[in-house]
Amino acid sequence: MGVYFMIEVLNKHKKRIGIIEGSRFFNEKNKLLGTLDNGVVKNEKNRVLIRIDKHNGIFFENEQVGFILDCTIYFREKPTFEFTKEKGEIHTSDEKQTLILKGNIEKLEDVDFFGIASIYLESKWWERVTGKK
Repeated sequence: MGVYFMIEVLNKHKKRIGIIEGSRFFNEKNKLLGTLDNGVVKNEKNRVLIRIDKHNGIFFENEQVGFILDCTIYFREKPTFEFTKEKGEIHTSDEKQTLILKGNIEKLEDVDFFGIASIYLESKWWERVTGKK
């Protein structure tokens, strides 16, 4: 994960829904939502949700459930999230949900966008991977 001080996470209406400080993700009330460390996304209770390996393979428990290719995050072979590094945006492939990142985003890497999408848009990938809402 890149090194940066603080990033604001906004929804498509430009309302702040969270803050990222280092590897920790918070909601708009500064409650911890989760962390990203060495490609491992954990929830607020420190439980591993999902992880990414050095080849951009995405794993849930011990099963590969997705991958990142050309700024698109795939789950179960279907594009789920797309990100634009230059604009600091992440959106669902159906474009119904968008995250706008404000702050020191220049050093963000694919794994960072993966972590941000995994925490703030968890329901989208969770449903696709587990089949549960």
